Amino acid sequence: MIEEKDVKVRMRDGVDIGLRIYRPDGSSRYPALFAASPYRYDNNLLPCSPLFLWRETGPVEWYVEEQGYAYVHADVRGSGISGGDFGLWGADEQRDLYEIIEWIAAQSWSNGKVGGIGQSYYCISQWHMGVQNPPHLACIAPYDGLNDPYRFVGYPGGIESNFALYWFNSSVRVPNMYPANGDNPRALPTDMYFTMVQHPLRDAFWVERSAWEHLEKIQVPVFSVGVFAKQDLHVVGNIDGFLRASGEKKLFITGTATPITSQSDFVKPEFHRDLFLPFYDKYLKGLKTSWDERPRVSYQVHNTGTVRAFGEWPPPATRKARFFLAKGPTGTVKSLNDGALSPSPRAADGGATSYTYPHPSWVFGNVSVGPADPIRPRARSPSPVSRWSATSNSPVTASSWSTARQLATTWTSSSRCPSSSLNRPRTAPRASSRATASSPRVGCAHRITASATAGSAPTTFLSTPMLSRRRSSRDRFISSKSRCCPTPGASPKAAAFGSRFPAPTRRSRTSCSATSIAPISTAPTPSITMPTTRRS
Repeated sequence: MIEEKDVKVRMRDGVDIGLRIYRPDGSSRYPALFAASPYRYDNNLLPCSPLFLWRETGPVEWYVEEQGYAYVHADVRGSGISGGDFGLWGADEQRDLYEIIEWIAAQSWSNGKVGGIGQSYYCISQWHMGVQNPPHLACIAPYDGLNDPYRFVGYPGGIESNFALYWFNSSVRVPNMYPANGDNPRALPTDMYFTMVQHPLRDAFWVERSAWEHLEKIQVPVFSVGVFAKQDLHVVGNIDGFLRASGEKKLFITGTATPITSQSDFVKPEFHRDLFLPFYDKYLKGLKTSWDERPRVSYQVHNTGTVRAFGEWPPPATRKARFFLAKGPTGTVKSLNDGALSPSPRAADGGATSYTYPHPSWVFGNVSVGPADPIRPRARSPSPVSRWSATSNSPVTASSWSTARQLATTWTSSSRCPSSSLNRPRTAPRASSRATASSPRVGCAHRITASATAGSAPTTFLSTPMLSRRRSSRDRFISSKSRCCPTPGASPKAAAFGSRFPAPTRRSRTSCSATSIAPISTAPTPSITMPTTRRS
């Protein structure tokens, strides 16, 4: 595979947009898949995992090396190495997509056909590609993405949402400031959430960023794939896009379990082989595929795997029903939202539903991510680590992990690496001449796995380089003496230590932010003995 990094394309106003281009070996001409987001293509070094929610590109290497596609990944204006200011789907960003598609088609390695690819932000970019109809855009396959940001990002139902606050700061700003390879850290000074708060009504700010008003302009073939589990964010956009696009179109809605598993699905080659590849092969390569036999509308019944097919949406047997709030709980979920719905109005004295808020064990969400998951009742005990703000200068010892009975996967980044080429601020650890030759570059995330006992429950930590510079009461920090590279000559990506965590011979100080995913284990979660300070 040929990889071209930091290719810059000049836009109409003089701004350069940065691209990472992956293409097959050889001198043939290939169709291109195009993805665009503010999440930085430098972070493609990280594994495709829900730990890194911005990895929503699909299996890049599989498409390039096995299926014969070029893959072009752009950092949108104002992100990564691209010039200009970040405008969050603004008019300039939209027009950039048009010009990049035409640039791709003019390259010597291109067969002149470009298709859109990607989830979430990448999907939203595809809606904007489609409404502009660049001459060389052959198709789009928007997976799991809205097209009306006012209704589903800023003010769903007219009520201000705090989703954008979390998303912009954790999924846009952090990946730009701390890219996986350490190259060209990028600050995004404009507070987009504050900007959204200044526009509580659907004014010109939101209309400019909305593809929803223009969906009828889409002329290219569309394969819209939604996710039932994203019903409060994305799935309406996939349905509306299917209903209103003017070209050939089909709709499929997955029944994946949670919003997190929707990303896990999208990284699997088999998911693409079954769904997207027949579509791309038909419209980008001109091959006869199973796409023509695919039903116009189909969906999976949630959590069952059963697929139902129809010729239209909504399905012909659909009937509208009206429900009224009633007294709970129903016992169907372990949530403060466990009120009842009744097909008829309740009497005025029909009772009330009470709840305690917030629950002391809640960490981050209560169903898809947090500790009290009603789909997996055995996971009701929160992770012991997630309850603590662990700020310690002491090493995590073997006895600590053994007591925890956990399988911990830690992504760490350290400046104690000989290949350091980035000047760190003073708050970063100083370089050490004792680092091994196999240590990764500055900013490279790598994994250390320690298993204490068989049958232990998994707890996962995500560490981001140098976040200790921005400590706040809302962050969970771990500062420990951990190994930068566990064994001389060993791969930094994975090191299994068996049933005990051995005493390291070379150590480096790492400051990181830890996020815990609740254990899923039939055994009760024991306490952890790592030295900690309880967060107030």
